Amino acid sequence: MERYTIGGVAFLVKESLPELETDSVADAELRVLFETAGSHDETLTREDKLRSPIRRVGGPADLSGAIDPEGGVCWLPAGYDTPAERSWQLRQMAPIFSTVLGRLVLHASAVETDEGVIGFVGASRAGKSTLTRYLSDRGWSLVSDDLLPVRFTPRPSIPTPEGRRALVALYFLGRAASDKVSLDPLPAVTAMQRLIHNGFGEHDDERAGAFQFDSYHRLVESVPQFDLAVPDDLTALRRVAETIGGVAPGVN
Repeated sequence: MERYTIGGVAFLVKESLPELETDSVADAELRVLFETAGSHDETLTREDKLRSPIRRVGGPADLSGAIDPEGGVCWLPAGYDTPAERSWQLRQMAPIFSTVLGRLVLHASAVETDEGVIGFVGASRAGKSTLTRYLSDRGWSLVSDDLLPVRFTPRPSIPTPEGRRALVALYFLGRAASDKVSLDPLPAVTAMQRLIHNGFGEHDDERAGAFQFDSYHRLVESVPQFDLAVPDDLTALRRVAETIGGVAPGVN
């Protein structure tokens, strides 16, 4: 059984998925079953399964799946048969399954500073990975490259190999209209809207949706949020780091 940790949850798979990008820390496990053609609906409707709390969920790109959170099992339907396809399928669905388990995942990268973890939220190609790599090359530990697990203990914290660290700031990345770097505090309502826009809201499970919404609310009430506009120019990274350093001490 292979173990792949994605967004704070360990997924146990019978086969090797060498192209699957993984993280390092998990506080939950799910056994993954890739269904063969025609067997997915049969699995979910067998009489012995009806007594289990199986929940069907939808995901991005018209993906779907099902999960038994109490039994620690998730199912992914047929149609993706190569290791590369299944790696992509599981990676896309992992945040959805995590939410059903009651574990929040942000579409964010993050680094650890002396004061705690700072996260960078944004859509794909917004520059999250580039910025965190730049900061980690200058001495700060890379915590997440794309999927950031958030736990509430009771304040927002991030699981790391050294234990849970406080989440001290969130930056919402966007492209600047000029070559200037701009940083502006965000009111809670705007930050809430940004989290929803950049979140994993494709699932159609009402309980998971309610948990995610409540988690976003707790997050914006507890952690400072900023709008960070970055020029589309790698030479601006130093200025970005300096700008962040004025708000999150320890970053330079």
